[in-house]
Amino acid sequence: MTPMHAIQTATKNAAEAIKLGRDLGTLEAGKLADILAIDGDPLADIRVLQEKKRIQIVMKEGKVYADRRPGRNKNVVPVEGWKKIDYL
Repeated sequence: MTPMHAIQTATKNAAEAIKLGRDLGTLEAGKLADILAIDGDPLADIRVLQEKKRIQIVMKEGKVYADRRPGRNKNVVPVEGWKKIDYL
């Protein structure tokens, strides 16, 4: 599987499999989106997605939850009550 196929499997194809492709899975106007901004190119080396330090911005449904760029506040939105799972 190519890196692009792996990313599509986890996003677009997964949304379609659970019949939510109209609302999720791709970046399009009117859809809910969770976005990661990564320091690196996952199409060149998909392992950059496994490195927590390379995740620069985390957005969920249009809100920035974490911004790790230099000079930014790491936790922009409080995450009290969330269950934290960190395998890295």
